[in-house]
Amino acid sequence: MQLPSFRRKAPDTAPATALVVTPSAPITAEAPSARWFWPWQEALERWRLSLAGRSAATAATYASAVKVFFQTPGAPDLAGITIEHLDAYASAQGLKAGKNAPGAERIAPATVNIRLAALKAFLLWCLNRDMLPGHLSKERIKDALRGITTRVQRPYQVLEAEELPAMLQAAEADKTDGARCLALVALGLGAGLRVSELCALNVGSIAIDKRGAYVDVQQGKGRKDRQVPIDESVYLLVAAYLEQTGRSIHRAADRDMPLFLTRKSKSSAGRLCTRHARRIIEACAERAGLQGEKHITPHGLRHSYAFNLLLGSKEEGREGAPATAVANMLGHADLRHVMRYTDHLERQKLAVYAPSLRRARQAS
Repeated sequence: MQLPSFRRKAPDTAPATALVVTPSAPITAEAPSARWFWPWQEALERWRLSLAGRSAATAATYASAVKVFFQTPGAPDLAGITIEHLDAYASAQGLKAGKNAPGAERIAPATVNIRLAALKAFLLWCLNRDMLPGHLSKERIKDALRGITTRVQRPYQVLEAEELPAMLQAAEADKTDGARCLALVALGLGAGLRVSELCALNVGSIAIDKRGAYVDVQQGKGRKDRQVPIDESVYLLVAAYLEQTGRSIHRAADRDMPLFLTRKSKSSAGRLCTRHARRIIEACAERAGLQGEKHITPHGLRHSYAFNLLLGSKEEGREGAPATAVANMLGHADLRHVMRYTDHLERQKLAVYAPSLRRARQAS
């Protein structure tokens, strides 16, 4: 069997021609022993089912990331995997994240790291069950599938305060269902939910009590539940959408129905899917004239929410939220995820926090 030969380079320094696959000398994989080698499809399905601590959406994402390796032309089954296969795959993925990669093939560094991390976790699971050739070890798998370094990139895909009115107006002007689009965008900007969480909401997920309105997020990423406070303006937009569809937040019979429906359906089979939700929000941003240098997606609305929390608003008399509060509202278990946002804050926005020595000098 001939394997593609790659040199492992830093993505930003790799020439465009480095994506060309050139054959190397044939490598003979170790002959399978008497151990039982499962087809990769069956092993992958068993691994996916073993991810009991993850949400269904996360497990599906990891499984899809693993499939990329096995669906690459020339990829072996579990019995034929060599360390050279893993080296070649990791190098090819890293090159696709480089600035010299062709536009059609370029992928985000974060995507590369998800693919490598998922494949590493899957292969280590297989290794513990004697499903891999004997020459593969835990250390060799980890070394071959180590992630690439990610860098802060600009412009960051967020909506500035002055861009919000255009986004909301474009949402309301959606020809298919303006009320639904407006409620979807409002919850993205006003609650910072992931697109999978938005689509998983039921009518009963929106609630209000004497302390205010909130979104009850059940089984978010990592199977974590959380309650996210929302402003009354966001609550009213969601309520208006429900009223248009003949439903109500306060009607018990409606509580278990999907919040966002496709084609104004009134059955659970009509739940809006994540792919459709992405298309709705991206089309909305395009109508608003915001898809130039930026590319606004549902996750862009989530990022915008996080920035809004961290920076606060003088006009609204709202102080910036501490990182721990932002982490809780976003559903992040690790505070480091929130700290990444600070890397993207523009200098003029950070300047207000720079300490002054004026009073100290006056007192001296």
